[in-house]
Amino acid sequence: MVSRLDVSIKIINHIKRLLINFISNYDLFNSFSYYDMPANEVHKLINAIDNNKTDFNSPLTISKELRDLLKIAEPNESIDELKQQMKDESNQLKQQIKEMQELLDNFIKNSNASNSSSSIDNSKIDEIIKETEK
Repeated sequence: MVSRLDVSIKIINHIKRLLINFISNYDLFNSFSYYDMPANEVHKLINAIDNNKTDFNSPLTISKELRDLLKIAEPNESIDELKQQMKDESNQLKQQIKEMQELLDNFIKNSNASNSSSSIDNSKIDEIIKETEK
């Protein structure tokens, strides 16, 4: 009669043999994927990634070694930073245009008021000049 301990030892030995066979037959090079791709295609792909012109769901990072190998410079600024900078400058220009329009409207009103009266009020002219200097 075979005891439980003997059966357990046989099972453990069998598992050991399976693991040893698996490890000895496992080829480490199969765990890596290699792609045969021309350098100019890689260059185009990296440029597309840098310019956010890809449809990837997550951001990709390009290793420094690959950039050095292909002689591709790191992007200076991200596209998001450039977009934000353009928005800020656009808002500043809109604000300046709005202020200039208000100054022009005030100038026209003051000009019409002074033309309707026969005398020119120098204080109003000084106020307009001060407003335009701001």
